[in-house]
Amino acid sequence: MVLAESMGTLTGLPLALRRPDLVAALVVTDLYVDMAANEARKWQLTLERLRAAGNTKGVAALERIGGDPARWDLAAWNTNMAWAFRTNLPTPNLDRRLLFPLALSSPSYSLRDLSSLFAGFQWSTARMFDELMAYDARRLGPRFEVPFFLFQGKTDVITLTDLAEEYFAEVEAPTKALALIEDAGHFAAFSQPDRFLDALLTRVRPLATRPAPVPA
Repeated sequence: MVLAESMGTLTGLPLALRRPDLVAALVVTDLYVDMAANEARKWQLTLERLRAAGNTKGVAALERIGGDPARWDLAAWNTNMAWAFRTNLPTPNLDRRLLFPLALSSPSYSLRDLSSLFAGFQWSTARMFDELMAYDARRLGPRFEVPFFLFQGKTDVITLTDLAEEYFAEVEAPTKALALIEDAGHFAAFSQPDRFLDALLTRVRPLATRPAPVPA
């Protein structure tokens, strides 16, 4: 099974499409569909949340970069991402309040590992920025030869849930299933681990325990 999350969906989907022989099932979460459309809509929704909260600093920052992702550089994209996380639903600053503490407390990573991880993310994003902004999962085609599962936070404002649902409706696969995780936005697997695990156990695990077909 391949579990692809957030930026990992940009590689997880092509992998499952090109080498289905290596993949028993594809599970995607925090799904990026159309990067340009996602970022434009995210900018607008974040701006609305900032205005509603009376956050003039955030409003000015987003108005400065404008709402057209085609005109952005990496710094503008990072600005849009930062303010989206600061106003994340249902929990603001989820990356700093949840993900970073989990990484720091994990026995799997040293401080050096984490430093290398974040530096590598920035390095690769800078060098692949044009490719990232041009990404659209629909260009890969809708047909998957492996079971396809979308487990998405119901209120994801980083990788927008409505775009993910629209894409899921177009997917063709031997088996497909959608689970919207309640009380979760981005990083649903970390903010609601019990609900996410339940979706894996009830939707995906039966495929692994299904008896193999008897040869003719």
